[in-house]
Amino acid sequence: MPIELVFRRVRDAVAGVRIERLTVTHAADDDNVWWVWTGTGREADADRSVQIDTHPGGTPPFLLEGSTPGQRLESSDATEATAAILKWL
Repeated sequence: MPIELVFRRVRDAVAGVRIERLTVTHAADDDNVWWVWTGTGREADADRSVQIDTHPGGTPPFLLEGSTPGQRLESSDATEATAAILKWL
């Protein structure tokens, strides 16, 4: 899964980073959404977090949105996506 490459790079670069996948209640819901954040709270409480949406199976393109207004990127490149996450965290 290409998103796993992004996650591995982020985990290698940021100690204590947290990554959580959306848990859906219905099988038809889109569960290709993840949050990445640092700190001990939930992603919604983090000062800095990144939401990542992908195609099924964690495939690109990656749509990233940071917690600061204007932080938005769509990319099919795992290196570019990783760089944006690291910059925004």
